[in-house]
Amino acid sequence: MLNDRDIIQNRENSFRSAISVYPDIKIVSEQVANLERAQTISIMETILQTNPDIDAVLAGNINDGGME
Repeated sequence: MLNDRDIIQNRENSFRSAISVYPDIKIVSEQVANLERAQTISIMETILQTNPDIDAVLAGNINDGGME
C-alpha cells in the first residue's frame, strides 16, 4: 500500500508527464505545505500575490490538507 507521500509523488509525476506535451504551460512555483491546511493557505496566498495571472493550480492534498 502506498503512503500519502508516495501518492502525492505519483500524482506529481503523472501531472508532469501530461503537461510535457504543452510547452506553453509553465510551472511558476512549487511549494511543500507538509499536508497542513494553514500552511497551504499561507503558501497559496503568497503564490497568488506574486503571480496574479495564474490560470490554474494543481495541489496534491491528502487528509484534508488543501484549500477551500
